[in-house]
Amino acid sequence: MFTIRFESIAAAPSGLLVCGHPEDDSLDRMREHIRLAFAKSALKSSIEARYALSTAHITTFRFTSAALDFSPLLEQMDILSQVSFGEDTFDSVELVLNDWYQKASKSKILAKLPLQQR
Repeated sequence: MFTIRFESIAAAPSGLLVCGHPEDDSLDRMREHIRLAFAKSALKSSIEARYALSTAHITTFRFTSAALDFSPLLEQMDILSQVSFGEDTFDSVELVLNDWYQKASKSKILAKLPLQQR
């Protein structure tokens, strides 16, 4: 089980993110366990090949095309940078098969795994 505090926002070329910061190292330990298991598997791809993640995020929306004028978005981001979005405690995780956009029609839950209490 792990808790994430959602306390900042960030813009990416693909959309807007609410950034989460884990309360302790539980999420990092779970990710490392997954990395080690994945490396031992017969799967041909690697996860997080470029860098190891140490945060979590929620994609609030994705851009459908390149915006011509980001000024209104940047103004709102400045306002929202001072907002705490709260925290959430996660007691399970889902293994999903989906596309980049996580479209419901292309998403399938393969397994739901309960997490142990800290």
